[in-house]
Amino acid sequence: MKQYPHRITIAWQPAPVFNEATGNYDNIGAKQSHSFECRAESNSSNRVIHGTDGAKKEFAYTVYLPNSSVQFPDDADYELIVGEQTMKGKIIHASMGQLNTRIWL
Repeated sequence: MKQYPHRITIAWQPAPVFNEATGNYDNIGAKQSHSFECRAESNSSNRVIHGTDGAKKEFAYTVYLPNSSVQFPDDADYELIVGEQTMKGKIIHASMGQLNTRIWL
């Protein structure tokens, strides 16, 4: 049995940076994309997570991947491959733990 049998690719545009010379926000970074081996577990018990505003959010999968130094923003795009099935959408929330990173889709 493989610990991380699935694959996820996460992509996002870095937040704009304020340019004091022009008074505008500039997108100075290229879109970032990272791909990882992972384990996706479906939310078969209809659990919810609480957003930063306290609102309950439903999710379809919890994805576990090796601990990473990459901080994933909420609403980043993802492509999850589980066997022959490919799913796409936006991240609901990501959390970096001591031993692994969890992502809720």
